[in-house]
Amino acid sequence: MAQSQPKTLRPGEAMTARLFNSQAKSLQTSVGVAPGLAKRHLSKSVSIAPSEDTKAPTFPTQIIDAVIEDIKEDYLVCSRYNEFSDTTGGTILVAKQQRFRPSMYDGLTINYFDGDSITYTKDGVTPEWKREADNGTTAYTQRVIPCWYIGEIISVRAKPTSLVSDVDDGSVNINWEETETRVWAVEIP
Repeated sequence: MAQSQPKTLRPGEAMTARLFNSQAKSLQTSVGVAPGLAKRHLSKSVSIAPSEDTKAPTFPTQIIDAVIEDIKEDYLVCSRYNEFSDTTGGTILVAKQQRFRPSMYDGLTINYFDGDSITYTKDGVTPEWKREADNGTTAYTQRVIPCWYIGEIISVRAKPTSLVSDVDDGSVNINWEETETRVWAVEIP
């Protein structure tokens, strides 16, 4: 009785686990094991399982520099900036971080853990960087610091969506968000 040749497994070809395990010693495959997986020999069978030294997958985050050209309520109009050649090019729209978007806090009342209840409204004159905070007793003005300014070079990152669209016509979804550190501070008259 002639001995059968081992089956060669090719990409896209189906094979049962029983057949795979029965030919484990002589099975030849033209397909490698995918990244993050390891081939293990267990007695007379072979198993493919996650590798023990596998790290969680990482996804590249695109971060670029941009120069602020104009400041809107919820976003910034910027130009891409190349620090090596000190040149700008290509207009991009960059969403402000959520806590600085008037559309996210205008008319919102937040009850804080210490019992304070503060209602926020956007400033009627300069909503791009000011808001009013009213705790029921005192109303005070807050402003973003450091304040955005035309010509400032900022870092921005790509996002699947920032939930902001161009308010001029609403048709352009903004997929960049500012990464700079800014805070709200009470304006002292």
